[in-house]
Amino acid sequence: MSDLNLTNKISDTITNIFKKIENTKFYIGSFTIVSSIIGLTGIYINYCNLYKIKTLEKQIKYSENVLKYNIEINRKQYQMIYNKLIEQLKNELQLSRNFLEQNVKFQYSKPETLSSTKIPFSPVKFVLPSENNNLSNTNSNNSDDYYDLENECYDSIPMNNLKKNTGLNWFFK
Repeated sequence: MSDLNLTNKISDTITNIFKKIENTKFYIGSFTIVSSIIGLTGIYINYCNLYKIKTLEKQIKYSENVLKYNIEINRKQYQMIYNKLIEQLKNELQLSRNFLEQNVKFQYSKPETLSSTKIPFSPVKFVLPSENNNLSNTNSNNSDDYYDLENECYDSIPMNNLKKNTGLNWFFK
């Protein structure tokens, strides 16, 4: 009996082991299915992210090209503006040089032609250096007028004419 009992016990144990293996098969199958679903979902998400990254890279590259183009256009426009300004300044400099040359020629021209020219509505009488000696000897009244004009022309602006400042002169005498 012990042999029969032992055989039953061994067969029961093997049957239990197979049942446990069938249960583990279910668990192993379930684990395989769940892990496959998670893996495939991860692959899909990774693919979607890579697609989005590539589209963003294309947009960035396009934006870089547009910016480079705009920078190049602006640089060329500023270069043209700079060249135009340089040309204008050169022209103005040439005009001012011509004006100065004419002015120098005018200053060294004959005194007869200069004395005959009059400036209309001018409150100041222009005196040439050659005429200055003659006028100072003959007419002292004109030199007094010139002195008054020179010393009193700044009366309306306070503290501008140093000869007229009398506020603290008594203190420094």
